[in-house]
This record gives sequence, structure tokens and C-alpha cells, in this order.
Amino acid sequence: ENDHRKYPNRMIYGSESYPCEAFENWNKVLNLDYVIGDFVWTAQDYLGEAALANVGYVADKNDPVKTDFPWINAWSGDLDLIGEKKPQSYFRDVLWEQSPIQILVHEPAPKEKIEVVSKWGWPNELPQWNWEVHQGEKLNVRVISKAPKVRLKLNGKIIGEKEIDKTNGIVAEFKVPFQPGKLEASNIIDGKETDKIA
Repeated sequence: ENDHRKYPNRMIYGSESYPCEAFENWNKVLNLDYVIGDFVWTAQDYLGEAALANVGYVADKNDPVKTDFPWINAWSGDLDLIGEKKPQSYFRDVLWEQSPIQILVHEPAPKEKIEVVSKWGWPNELPQWNWEVHQGEKLNVRVISKAPKVRLKLNGKIIGEKEIDKTNGIVAEFKVPFQPGKLEASNIIDGKETDKIA
């Protein structure tokens, strides 16, 4: 907005944006007619800039994350080196209305450790439920949606419902005690379940 006031005739786009700012950046594209797009850095991961988007577990949030070998790639892409989707890509699918809903489960973190995510990184979460953990261990689940409300079920039983406040984001977070089976999320629109994903 400040740049637009200085240069009102200039078109603006994001040329190398952080994954963690995708929601904020896309809202600028949608709501400011002089912002024409957001170029994701980067679409596919690449060799070099090793550990640019590092994610790691440390005992104290001020401890450095290990960024030497075996890191060989930047890890900042929406797709990995072989073209598989990474979690930020599932987030963008909903953000860009390519998918109505997505569900991501954070990998079980080592005990007594804190996850540290670099500015170019994304938390260690995947679209999978059945981890090798003890039954009852709580896992962090994020449901990504633009619907007014989402519902989460485990093995057909409702775990909970949460509203999505689209002014602050498109994510509803749950802590779910693990048990083997099927985790399923659905949008709730006008009181009815729609757009399920497992």
C-alpha cells in the first residue's frame, strides 16, 4: 500500500514470496487491483541453497537447527525433487480454489523438542493419519478450507467442529488422540456436510 501511494501508476506483484505468507499475499492479489500476482519461490525444489527452508527439532527455540549434510537441496519448493506435492502445495490448492478442503497431520515430534521452521520453510506435516505412535498420543491436525465451518471425524465418530474465520486464515486446528483408522474432514455449509477428504 505504501509503494502504491508513492507510485500509483505502477503494477505490483510478489516475485519471491515466503510460503508462510501465502494467505496474506493472495489476499493482496484479490483485494488490491494494482497487485497482479504472487510468484511462488519456488514451484519445484532444486539442488543448491542447501537447507534454505530448513525445519528441525531443537531443545530450545534459540538453538540452531542442523543445516549441514545430509541437506543437499533448498527444500523450499511446493513440489519436491521428484515432483511430489509438499504440504504448502496442499495449502495453496485450497487458497487458489483448486480444492475445497485439505487435511494435514503433523508428524509426531520428538519428546522434549521444539520444531523450528525457517522463514522459507513449512512445518513437517503430511496428508496422512496412520503414524507409528502409541494409541492416545495427541497429534496436531490442520484442516484447510474456505467453508464457514469444518468437521473432523475419526473412524466415523465426530471429533469436533470449528469455524473458519477467513479474515485471519483458512485453517482450523485440532489436537486428536491417535488411534488407527480413518481420519476424515468435511466442510459444513448451511448445516450440511460437503466436500469430504480423508
